Amino acid sequence: MVGVRYTVETNGRVTGCSVTRSSGNGVLDATTCRLIELRFRYRPWLDAAGRPVRSTVVHNQEWVNELGSPEGDD
Repeated sequence: MVGVRYTVETNGRVTGCSVTRSSGNGVLDATTCRLIELRFRYRPWLDAAGRPVRSTVVHNQEWVNELGSPEGDD
């Protein structure tokens, strides 16, 4: 699991991803933020007047290894 924090812009795109809780694997942490910024899209939050606003998301991203362990211990 990788804890992250990022911004959802008014156009629904994600920017500024940072790791708040490491998985213990630097490559997995960096890949998580890269993929979140590349692929996640949101309907932006709206203010009281119905206008899109920037917002911050705090999220725990969990990954599942569907290939099993490299040692074949699954």
